Amino acid sequence: MLCLLIFSFGYCQLATSISYFEEENPYLYLDVDEIPTFKYKQMNVSEYLYHQIKWPSEFDGNFSILVSFVVKSDGTIDKIKIEKSKCTECDIEIIRVLKLMPKWRPGKLNKKNVDILLYMPISFRIIY
Repeated sequence: MLCLLIFSFGYCQLATSISYFEEENPYLYLDVDEIPTFKYKQMNVSEYLYHQIKWPSEFDGNFSILVSFVVKSDGTIDKIKIEKSKCTECDIEIIRVLKLMPKWRPGKLNKKNVDILLYMPISFRIIY
């Protein structure tokens, strides 16, 4: 049995910015000039997650999880949220790994780093 973790990476793009929480930087940008990118030790985000995620002990099928998070203007990850869930153990593991991720290269709007909301579908598959 071969266990395979498949990642597809996407982002939500809208023609506006939305307000979130009352903080110093009150806007979360969805339509930007450059989306955030991730590179760590020659690995892209999919490779990094594949090497970091520990398979859940109760894994018994093929399914996808949708996670959203904010890449802040300093490259750190914040506001991690499981949008679509099938396995609580998988959700906990995805959140754990995202919290430990090294910094991303932040997204830009008008040549300025900004907070950007990303969505990442993660598919768990068993291939026999």
